[in-house]
Amino acid sequence: MSKATRYIIISITLGFVALTIAKSFILARQHGLVDLRTRIVGTRLITTEHSPWFYKWDPADGDRYLDPIDEAGRLVNGNVVTPATMTVIYPLSRLDYPQIAIIWTALQLLAGFLIIFLLFKQKTISSTITQSALIVLGLICSDYWLYNIESGQIYIFYTLLFAAMYKTYIAVWKYNQFISGFIGGLFI
Repeated sequence: MSKATRYIIISITLGFVALTIAKSFILARQHGLVDLRTRIVGTRLITTEHSPWFYKWDPADGDRYLDPIDEAGRLVNGNVVTPATMTVIYPLSRLDYPQIAIIWTALQLLAGFLIIFLLFKQKTISSTITQSALIVLGLICSDYWLYNIESGQIYIFYTLLFAAMYKTYIAVWKYNQFISGFIGGLFI
């Protein structure tokens, strides 16, 4: 690949990445990340006498426990994460929700780029630029990514754990398989 072609690919990719990052933060502010809101409310409830999975909002409890998409007629409230996941995101749940939405979006973007870094860090620059540009443009800069951002999903963090398990497993460290298994155990 010629130097000029490489610079064109890098420029196009960086332009789309900048647009995607801007759109991601705009969506986080405008749409409120509804699935994240459900998880945050459930996480806030772990320190109360209420169940994070069966709680129904009462105005006397305040806006901190309000999930606007919770259906009153359903027995459960829509929170589907485990107690371990709630424990991990608990420090984040202590903040006000607009701050959480921005931080969550930044963490999702960081996780996406960490995955690409982990998968391509030891390859030659020519193949790395071509392959990673295709992945960045095809996945990170896609509508599917923006839907993921808009609803505040957690799947990108699962993918990051898979990438970390894989890179650790193929590493040449002394305890690489043990560490990979440990990451897998945390994931489960």
